[in-house]
Amino acid sequence: QALIQGSMDSKSKPAQVKIGVLYDIHYMSPELLLNGAENGEAFQAYLAYDPKLLQFSDPIFRTALSKIQREKPDILLIPGDLTKDGEAICHEAVAGILQQVIDNGTKVYVIPGNHDINNPEARQYNGNESSATPTITAAEFTALYKNCGYDEAIYKDAYSLSYISQPFTGLWILAIDDCKYYDNTDIAIVSGVIKDETMSWILQKLDEARANNIMVLGMMHHGIVEHFMGQNAVDPGYVTDNWQVNAEKLMNAGLKIMFTGHYHANDIPMWNANGKTLFDVETGSLVPPPSPYRMI
Repeated sequence: QALIQGSMDSKSKPAQVKIGVLYDIHYMSPELLLNGAENGEAFQAYLAYDPKLLQFSDPIFRTALSKIQREKPDILLIPGDLTKDGEAICHEAVAGILQQVIDNGTKVYVIPGNHDINNPEARQYNGNESSATPTITAAEFTALYKNCGYDEAIYKDAYSLSYISQPFTGLWILAIDDCKYYDNTDIAIVSGVIKDETMSWILQKLDEARANNIMVLGMMHHGIVEHFMGQNAVDPGYVTDNWQVNAEKLMNAGLKIMFTGHYHANDIPMWNANGKTLFDVETGSLVPPPSPYRMI
């Protein structure tokens, strides 16, 4: 367990900042499984295609949060895939559970993942059958999670759901939305991209942070660098598009750490260029074993 330390005003922040990270919760409300649907043909076909412990996601999520809260973190980062497939009922449950964490004194920050918004695959299961159930829009996402970064943001990007929050003087959380939910049609797009306009906004803000000696911690859903050589060729869609160009832009602007997920693994690669280094701190998903979380 490492503790981030810096030359911040001790009156405005703890002497040390403790941060929890949860990734890829894929929360599925128990209300989406009716009449023994967990053993039904439709739900079992979904699991055969994408194996996860979805029917246990509620107790797994609550248990992970209980363990994290015992460590009394100042901040909790949840960078995407909060829900199974963007079901409105799942988002409402997650937002309600996270409010309890906020009420206990931890600052919570979220961004969407590829499953979370405008997802045509949102389903309810009843016996052997499944049917469509409401998903949410980008505007509804920010409204539901207004207490998880959006209302307190000091800066918001006009082209995505990216934002910057300042939990303590001298520390920024750069939350980058690189998902393509705006292009979803009959399926949810797995891959991600940082829009050119969003990258321009990020680089401007990183210049401001560097000029004011502010530490910036980034988080995004997709990986910002490959976690093994050729990952993008073997498993396309898990590292953000144009990752080499964007990683170097972020490094040159002063970013050193990006918290990522999406690939459901624990791993920390580093990317070196021009004498600078960017660490991609990937945390695994809660719903495949061993249901990890991370403390920094």
